[in-house]
Amino acid sequence: MRLQNSVLVRSGNTGATECFKALALSLFCDALAHFVIVGMHLYAVQMSREALNRYLFYCNRYMNHMQSLKFENKVSFTVESETLLSKTSSACSVLFVNIVDHFFVVL
Repeated sequence: MRLQNSVLVRSGNTGATECFKALALSLFCDALAHFVIVGMHLYAVQMSREALNRYLFYCNRYMNHMQSLKFENKVSFTVESETLLSKTSSACSVLFVNIVDHFFVVL
């Protein structure tokens, strides 16, 4: 007897050992296929998790960069307006205002 498509088919040997071997082989192959499918699923989950982490890393990097640019623009506008106000008033010398402006540009 041999196992073919989950049905026992009679062959020349009708011993119980032949039937047991076929059944054991069938169960082993089913279990092996199950483990392969589970392994492939776990691999796919791991790959998608890595892709998500990579996406979140670059998204956070981009958002932090944009926030930094907005802050830099705000500070730049404030410094420009203050230097313009200082140049027009007589409280500071023009040389001092130019030095402060140069330091801001360097920073």
